Amino acid sequence: MNRQRKKFFTWLLSAALIFMLLPAAPVFAETEAFTGAEETSAAVSAPETTEATLLSDQEANQEGVAGTFVLVGDSAHGNGAHTGFVKWLEVPYTAQKGDTVYQVFERALQEGGFTFTAQDSGYGKFIDSVTSPSGVTLASGTNAQYSGWMYYVNNISPMDSADSYVVQDGDRIQFLYVDDFSSDSRIDENYNITMETDLVLPDYSSEWSSFGKNSFNNGVISAQTARTASEASLKWTAGLKAVSDWATNISEPLLVNNQIYIAAGDKLKVLDSAGQIIKEGQLAEKIGFTTRMAYSNGKILVPIEGGAIQALAADTLKTVWISEGVPAGAQGSHQSLTPITCSGGMVYMGTAVADWSSSYEGVFLALDENTGKTVWTYENQQAGYYWSGASVVNNTVIFAGDDGVLTALNAADGAVQAQMDLESGVRGTVAVDQGMAYVASKDGRLHQIELKEDGTFGAHRSVLFAAYSTGTPAAAGGKVFVGGSRADYTGVLAVIDRDSMEVVQTVSADAEVKSAPLVSTGYDGQSFVYYTVNKNPGAVYVLNAGSGKSEALYTPEEALQNYCIASVIGDGAGVLYYTNDSGALFAVEKVPGEESPTAGTESAGETEESPEVSTESAGAGDRESSAEQEFSSEAMGDSPATGDSGVPGGVILSMALACAGLLAAAGTKGRRLKNN
Repeated sequence: MNRQRKKFFTWLLSAALIFMLLPAAPVFAETEAFTGAEETSAAVSAPETTEATLLSDQEANQEGVAGTFVLVGDSAHGNGAHTGFVKWLEVPYTAQKGDTVYQVFERALQEGGFTFTAQDSGYGKFIDSVTSPSGVTLASGTNAQYSGWMYYVNNISPMDSADSYVVQDGDRIQFLYVDDFSSDSRIDENYNITMETDLVLPDYSSEWSSFGKNSFNNGVISAQTARTASEASLKWTAGLKAVSDWATNISEPLLVNNQIYIAAGDKLKVLDSAGQIIKEGQLAEKIGFTTRMAYSNGKILVPIEGGAIQALAADTLKTVWISEGVPAGAQGSHQSLTPITCSGGMVYMGTAVADWSSSYEGVFLALDENTGKTVWTYENQQAGYYWSGASVVNNTVIFAGDDGVLTALNAADGAVQAQMDLESGVRGTVAVDQGMAYVASKDGRLHQIELKEDGTFGAHRSVLFAAYSTGTPAAAGGKVFVGGSRADYTGVLAVIDRDSMEVVQTVSADAEVKSAPLVSTGYDGQSFVYYTVNKNPGAVYVLNAGSGKSEALYTPEEALQNYCIASVIGDGAGVLYYTNDSGALFAVEKVPGEESPTAGTESAGETEESPEVSTESAGAGDRESSAEQEFSSEAMGDSPATGDSGVPGGVILSMALACAGLLAAAGTKGRRLKNN
């Protein structure tokens, strides 16, 4: 169901709030194109009297924000024919940090000679009427039954009420009077959104530009990070939502321009190096429960509802484009849960139509990075792509999905170049290192596949390391690191020799290791591996691959302890960043310590001898032998399709059933957006 109709159904439930809850319509065309009908003289002259900023110098503090306020009215034509729109007001504004859209609206109208009425509701304030200086009043219902006032920020209709939405520097605030969301001449039948077409994008550098660091998805850095708990110190914590708020999802972070970009709910947030939120951008939809963004060429690319991607300018956070969504399948809407991968001016992402335990279909998308237009799609009518992101190498896009088929497509046109059946579903991202692709399958196997220059596959070997895995591997120093779980639901971090494809070490954990390992090689190439465990306390753990010792590196304070499937990322200064389900973003830095990194430490879980494994040549069967039944994936079942985040099982099931009922009642429909 698209966002406009969702809001309209909510409006139908509360006639008293009719104009507050009008469906969120796409933004209107550039206001310079509007021509007046009746309100053309005295009222239109009002902007000339309000060119000054809306706050005095005494009111504005040093942390003020500035932007543009626009008010677009109409003639009061009742049920008669529409004659035109009128730009009643367009002025620059200066507001204090923390001011809301409603506060800017109130001051702009007062200084422009307008009057208005507003009403309080359980959803916040909504504008009931506005009267121009010449006496034209446009109120709820003035022009037909469904007419009323709506507001936009940077061409997007926010989910928040005007008195809840906090203004950011550079915001363009627009209030628009509509006759009817479904027939307004500024809105077409597909709810198109007119995007900014003249933005100059910044040339930012990035240290962590996507889920797996870059288009190879091999999370390795060379910085000197904290090696033991005694070397680790909490630099700062940033709260992104209330701990009790399960409705707001948090994305994985990015490191761009010495800042942290992270999405929460329907906002894209920017934090400085001190952990302060310095900017927010509005998303057209709320993000999914697992969102893995990307940065490329001045744009932050955010997966949003319905298989769509929203591109925002990295400096202003204004929307550059929103891609067309994927039409819903027979089983429901497409979820945008795979990482985004950018390479060669293209953007790649997979989707899945999934319920709590299975996926039914999926699409892998290739978009033009400059326009968001679809270049090609690869459709899978049997299974979806869930957490299973792509690597791009040799002009080839490589990914696998719930059907267990590893696929190589030509990056330019989507032509199939090679496929390989891994004989078990994949819910992890493909990582590439030294000409080899590494991917973990759900039956707990790590696969190593040779990548040929022509985009096809060569030798294939696999090794069993766990009973179950939805992990993404990382390779460094001749070793491959990957997480999973045993049949008894305890966790495993496995260390696998790259050349022999044998498990050389397994580290136990209290619960499944779902995170992609971060490997730091800043100490003479020695590997320190950082990972999380999907259970309280939601700590960061470190494995010294040289000594084989592991320990909890950093444990959050009690109030912020929670489950964790998020991965750890790191910057060039050795600062580590991660989130857990408390909604907090943690920054952990290295401080001088006396303890040797090879000294004995308190273990996060015992290090065990390698389990029995198999190493097979290409073409040989990769299924487990009878001696490997300890790791049988049948004991684990399938990964939950829409919420495997460590919420207690009963809560998860209740939430899943409730969501399923809501979706069924709403008649879910795929979101289709178009760029003008």
